[in-house]
Amino acid sequence: MIPTELYLVLEIDEKAGGKSSAALDAALSAAPFASVLITAPAGQILPVPLANSIVELLQSKNIAALIADDANLARQLRADGVHLSWS
Repeated sequence: MIPTELYLVLEIDEKAGGKSSAALDAALSAAPFASVLITAPAGQILPVPLANSIVELLQSKNIAALIADDANLARQLRADGVHLSWS
């Protein structure tokens, strides 16, 4: 039997700042996530420094970090991939 792998969608914005790191760490410890999609709220831009720290955290835990809708940013942050939305 193939084990179930979870995919987390993580919406971040400037207001989250460093406040959410403990909550994210707790969430990542709760289940075996295979990958996390990092996205911004609708109409907002992903805060690059925060996204970068999250990518580094995920990769340190062997969790694939995906960036929503921005291949250039995914490349800049050395994320594991990009998720392109269908419009």
